[in-house]
Amino acid sequence: MGAEKQKFNVGDKVRVVDNRGAPNRYAIGEVCEVESIKHDGYMEIVGKESGMYDYRFELWQPKVGDRVRFTDKCEEYWWFGPNTPHKEGVVTGPASWTGIDGNDYQFDVEVSGEPYPAYVAAEHIEPLPVAAEAQPLRIVEGRYYKTRDGRKAGPAETRDPEEYDAYPWFVPINDDNGHYVFTDEGMYSSDGVEEIHDLIAEWTEEPAAQPPTEAINDKAPSTTGFTIPPVYDEPACEKDGSTQLTVRITSDFTELHEQIDYAFERLKKLKKKARKLGIELDFAKAA
Repeated sequence: MGAEKQKFNVGDKVRVVDNRGAPNRYAIGEVCEVESIKHDGYMEIVGKESGMYDYRFELWQPKVGDRVRFTDKCEEYWWFGPNTPHKEGVVTGPASWTGIDGNDYQFDVEVSGEPYPAYVAAEHIEPLPVAAEAQPLRIVEGRYYKTRDGRKAGPAETRDPEEYDAYPWFVPINDDNGHYVFTDEGMYSSDGVEEIHDLIAEWTEEPAAQPPTEAINDKAPSTTGFTIPPVYDEPACEKDGSTQLTVRITSDFTELHEQIDYAFERLKKLKKKARKLGIELDFAKAA
């Protein structure tokens, strides 16, 4: 028997029809480019860490509804193409049209804002990347999950699969005493109705909140590496018929003059406010 004919060629655009070979790396309907082909039909794909066998793909052919972008095979003088403002569009139908250049164009591509479609051949368009489909959640024993309304649930516990085949998981929610049971996919209800108790993702702990940063006075002198001098207050006493509060700041460190001067400037402002309240503040620098 002769060797089996190779299904695809390097550089072909292929569409995923079966992603069971690598479900976390390929989505059904995703269009890829063949990078290399092994003798047994195993193909490596551009931009993918692992490949799949050729029977999991079909050759990509533009079909109605496909979002496409124009390739560098477009002529430079065309009104659409990668070097024009009109770089992409949607395939709206097959066409059979021969241009004035004698070439056949098989596809109509609608371009947003333009009254007429772009007439192209397959080589003039390529599929826009398709976002990978989200994989369904699968409950795992001992793990924690997030409910649809944001609560923490877990750890997941298994139930008797023979007795509870539709709801094989018990997952407590926020230490609630309620009896919350779930399907393998984390659904609280198996009839397709969305519930606030549904489990939608694994729980991830939020980073610890950082303590608020105190406001910084840019004009204040830095106190890095310096200890605020001790402040002593003395009992209020009567002097000349007014109430007097004496505040005394002492320090034996001559290198703290700048910081102490700042403290006294603050005290001067406090003195003015206190005077309005009938309180006389008296302070002086101690040697």
